[in-house]
Amino acid sequence: MGLAEWDGLIRVGRAARLLGSLRARLDEASLLETVPPQARVHLDAAWAEAEFRNQMVRWERQCIERALATYDGPIVLLKGAAYLLAELPVAHGRMPSDVDFMVPRGRLDEVETLLVSAGYQSQKVDAYDQRYYREWAHELPCQ
Repeated sequence: MGLAEWDGLIRVGRAARLLGSLRARLDEASLLETVPPQARVHLDAAWAEAEFRNQMVRWERQCIERALATYDGPIVLLKGAAYLLAELPVAHGRMPSDVDFMVPRGRLDEVETLLVSAGYQSQKVDAYDQRYYREWAHELPCQ
């Protein structure tokens, strides 16, 4: 593959937030050393960003665990955080941006109260957004 093709691949990979994953797959296939230096620098930078984000997900999970220390119900991690903490290969190079988790609907008020007490805040302040997220997206818009 020539530099023009690498340029296109890097652009598409960056737009799709998949450069870190691409680097991981190339490394797993023992192909990373075949990447031209001009492209490798972008893959390595994406890998470093993914590692930082993964560290932040681990830290955020610890914060959530502390906030929910008195909650005795089930918590199911979802998406990127679940892949990462289960140490699945698909997590290598992934760029998670938050920790998504699920609790039983009947315990949602309790969990929200615990999170707010720990300092978590709603990121959607108007009533329309609050209602939409709670009723249709079935999520609490917290950060």
